[in-house]
Amino acid sequence: MIILGIDPGFERMGCAVLEKSPGGEKLIYSSCLISSRNDAHEKRLLVLAEGLKKIIKDFKPDIVAIEKLFFRQPITKNQHRMSVFGAVTLNFLKDFWRNLKDIGRPAGHRL
Repeated sequence: MIILGIDPGFERMGCAVLEKSPGGEKLIYSSCLISSRNDAHEKRLLVLAEGLKKIIKDFKPDIVAIEKLFFRQPITKNQHRMSVFGAVTLNFLKDFWRNLKDIGRPAGHRL
């Protein structure tokens, strides 16, 4: 089983891929995707999303774990991390809904 772990950050997004087998877990890849402070918000999200898509394509994870966000500051100071969390989550939900077409979608849901 291949597991992808994601620490969603706006400037740096941590990614690790592990292989779990009966003998235990083995780290097979880790990286820090970095977006430039000089780029616009949208470009930074795109850079992170494209890096994540490449990791998904290369390793084809069976399970994805995304770190839960905790805030000690007002939410306005964490908007960028929230947008990265949303983009990462959307990346997986889009595929989830697409895969449901073979077994039927829940009533009232559209792609």
